[in-house]
Amino acid sequence: MDGGALIGHGTFGCVFDPPLHVISRITGNCEKLNTTGKTIGKISESEEVHNEIEAAKYLSKIPNSALYLTLANLNNIHRPCEIKEQVDIPSLEKCPIVQKSRMSHMLHFTMPHSGMDLSSYFNIHMKTKTLIPFEKVVIHLLEGVSLLHLNNYVHYDIHSNNILFDDTTKMPRIIDFGFSFSVTNLDKKTLDTRWKVYSPDYPSEAPELTAIQGIRHKLSLNTVIYDIITKKNPLKMAQFVLGLSMRDQEESFRAFWNKSKSIQEADWVNFFKYYWPGFDSWCIGIIILKMYSNIAQLPLYTKDPSWKSLSKRIKDILRLLLRMNPLERIDCIEALYMFHPESEILKSDTASTWIQDREAFRKPIRI
Repeated sequence: MDGGALIGHGTFGCVFDPPLHVISRITGNCEKLNTTGKTIGKISESEEVHNEIEAAKYLSKIPNSALYLTLANLNNIHRPCEIKEQVDIPSLEKCPIVQKSRMSHMLHFTMPHSGMDLSSYFNIHMKTKTLIPFEKVVIHLLEGVSLLHLNNYVHYDIHSNNILFDDTTKMPRIIDFGFSFSVTNLDKKTLDTRWKVYSPDYPSEAPELTAIQGIRHKLSLNTVIYDIITKKNPLKMAQFVLGLSMRDQEESFRAFWNKSKSIQEADWVNFFKYYWPGFDSWCIGIIILKMYSNIAQLPLYTKDPSWKSLSKRIKDILRLLLRMNPLERIDCIEALYMFHPESEILKSDTASTWIQDREAFRKPIRI
């Protein structure tokens, strides 16, 4: 019997909708795992699932977190039995990670079904010629990452495939916390499990993180900056759509890099402790820019009387979210405060203090 369809896979795991009929090792025996409700299943390497578990334990306690985040079901995490004992072998064999590693190195877990990806969401609205509630979507994205900021958590892998639009609320939810971490007790051990390969063409990695990867791979600063400027497409889009000069971006980034004490000392733990809010904020900026670039070409939106004002507000925050220099880049709490200061997320004492501290820290930045 073939079970769930493979709907996505990455370096460390595969997602199936609905969950596979996985045979799991429970109480020392191999037993069929039953799932209830509208869920999806993921099979992944143990280390990544550990990060998902830690995120679920911590973030699920935050009021209203389920509106913004899709977390692992802590009551349904199991070690799968070997492939020869599975009933859904055809589906499992499609998962690249299963082809490389033994089941004893992996875990299977479920999480709530969170809807459709960004492309599907956009295409449905185009086919039906209905407006995406763009302003509400932007607010919701900013609120979701602001929630992480306020609880000292970094997703560290936000991209368009990790944003799903809920079937009921039609609002975006952030999924896949396999790379996430808390900055409260951040140390070298945490970073050692989060380093990625050097990929300057990967759009959803903040420029400073790409640069660090390059330096760790013994590349020169000039090579790293050249690679980022020429290969990281969001910088080109930001110049074309937002008027952010790539030359100015490069000069500012180079000045920042040469003056940063933690960079000169290769003290990456302190660097992460200081600049972490900008990592996820860059990613959210890219997603909003991608949506804006598509929507801004459609008369369905641009002929609306409110578009001119909304377009300006969107571009104002994007010009600050997509700064190459992390000292100049605002975070999602700051962007939310600029874009929608009435948000409930901003009404806590923690949020008020955050905004006050950021305002005191930042020099005026030309939009």
